[in-house]
Parts: sequence; C-alpha cells; structure tokens
Amino acid sequence: FTPSSAPFLPPSYAPSFAAVADALDEPPAAGLTAPSKAVLVETSKIEFHVFKGAACRTDEGEMGKDGKEYQKIKKIDAAECRKKCSGDSKCTGFEYSSYGCEVWSEISNSFRTSRKSGFTCEWKVDVSEL
Repeated sequence: FTPSSAPFLPPSYAPSFAAVADALDEPPAAGLTAPSKAVLVETSKIEFHVFKGAACRTDEGEMGKDGKEYQKIKKIDAAECRKKCSGDSKCTGFEYSSYGCEVWSEISNSFRTSRKSGFTCEWKVDVSEL
C-alpha cells in the first residue's frame, strides 16, 4: 500500500510512513537493542459513511453503469458486500439491496446518494491513526 494507491482519498487521508522511517534511522535508546529488520506498519483504518434508504450515485448524480462505475454482484448479503469492498483497494463504496451488491470504483468526493427505499449506500473512508 502506498498513499498514491488510494485514489479515492484526498492526500490528507493517506497514511504517512515518514515518522516510522525516521524512527528506524535513529539509534536505539540506552538498554534497548535495534530491531534486526525494518518493518513498516500501515496505521490506517477503513470505515464507511452509511446512508440507509439511499442508492449510491456519481458526483454528477448519475446511477452509474455496471462494469464502469461499479461491479454488480448478485446473491450476496450486506456483510459479504462490505467485506468485498473492504478488501479491495480500488473500491470507493458499495450499495446493497434485495437486488444484490454493487461494488463501486467511481470516485465520489461528495458521498453522493439518491433516496431509494430498500437500498443502502456506504462510501469508504480511510481514517489514519497517526
């Protein structure tokens, strides 16, 4: 993972590894030994903005198209839909209903939705814990 691989997030949300890299360059404190191998640990956490009773929309307010702005997956529940999005770095959010799941890759800077009974839209947010 690199900050540039998260295209759906403004740069301020991208995790910063500078502090970790700087700490690895410093000699260990008295009484401590240096680690045998440098390891960078990503400190970001994925969360979702949940919009119940709403369908996901592009920033222009459009529905989007299967294969372009999202991938339609039938016969999976909301938990599986969330899991697919959470594990996909290109996923920007997802929509689910009795019709199935849409895993979105379209960037939505405004978390755009449209009221639609029986639908839920969840836009992905990367919250860095620095």
